[in-house]
Amino acid sequence: MHRIVAGFLVLVLGISVVTAEDEGQDRQQGTPEQQYKALLKRYNDVLHEYAKAYREAKTAEEQQKVVQEQYPWPDKYASKFLELAKKNPKEPFAEEALIWIMTNEYQQVSFRPWYEHTARYEMIRIMTSGGRRWGIPTEEEYKIRSQATDMLLRDHVTSAKLARVAEMLGSSQDKKSAMLLRAILDENPNKEVKAEAGVALARQMQERLALVNQLKDDPHAAKSIEESHGKDYALDLQKADPAKLGAEAEKLYAELTEKYLPDMKPASVALLCQQLFYTKDSEMLLRVLYTKGKRDDVRGVACLVLAQVLKGKALAASDAKAAEKMQRESERLFEEAAEKYADVKTAFDGPVGTKAKNELFDMRYLSVGKVAPEVEGTDQDGKRFKLSDYRGKVVLLDFWSEF
Repeated sequence: MHRIVAGFLVLVLGISVVTAEDEGQDRQQGTPEQQYKALLKRYNDVLHEYAKAYREAKTAEEQQKVVQEQYPWPDKYASKFLELAKKNPKEPFAEEALIWIMTNEYQQVSFRPWYEHTARYEMIRIMTSGGRRWGIPTEEEYKIRSQATDMLLRDHVTSAKLARVAEMLGSSQDKKSAMLLRAILDENPNKEVKAEAGVALARQMQERLALVNQLKDDPHAAKSIEESHGKDYALDLQKADPAKLGAEAEKLYAELTEKYLPDMKPASVALLCQQLFYTKDSEMLLRVLYTKGKRDDVRGVACLVLAQVLKGKALAASDAKAAEKMQRESERLFEEAAEKYADVKTAFDGPVGTKAKNELFDMRYLSVGKVAPEVEGTDQDGKRFKLSDYRGKVVLLDFWSEF
């Protein structure tokens, strides 16, 4: 488990890094570009030292100590990158500095939905034990990112380098990030960058719709939303009309499939669809991708993931008729995925066809209430038997082997 967490920490936190040195080293020498490169090198060097120390830690306690004492929080360097960009807005490195701020800062305060597993919660526990509110930006962090966003809007909105920024903004809910994404869609000439911006806006809309529905079902959720997104945002959600927002979302999702997804690489589309499996209220977007997608790599993965989502909802449903309806549709979609999109590649699970067939086997033979598949073997007395011989009786199967 500890090694899994280590890998996760390096994956999520280790795209580009800079280290906290003593104050004397903050007085950089050389040209502004040289200062930028030196700062970036310092951050990367410290990140690598941190990752090495974390990997070498033998126990959970040692890992926690390394995180608390050595993890190079990006916000310690974001203000320095911003200062360099402000003083030299026309220099090429200024754009790189702003992109660094956006991708590293958003990384630390936003959780991407496909990281919903044990390692994520272990990471949160370790980080918060050091006194930081992991996932909740400080006022200073908001201020730095806000200024970086303003500068990107003003000077770099047409850049071909903004794909990563757009991707990261998909997990944000502040108004300025939406403004930047819209500006990219309107002004950026790069098709792949525009596609990433379209996907990010769709993810933002999906999260907003999920939160509005959550508030509708549980008014007490406003407090937690206020803590994570701010008071103004929570108030806006409380005033939102779910039906109107749903119509806006459907329109945006249709625009996404018509205009932007055709320009995304198959691997990116597959990753998007599988991200949606771990995202609340993703059914609407998956249905749009499945029904209106113009490419098999879009429709195939969307078909598979929609079937998985419906399968999960059926298992959790309290209404027996609704559960049965969702289960039937899920099975039909798995069959279609296995037959029509067998060779389409998923992001993590191999071909769509293989995954769909495995899911169908589970539904038909391994689900509660289904007849168990036939098992033949030899019992402890050396007699051959079939599982079906014991139909109607309580049976305990113990599988074991000798090495």
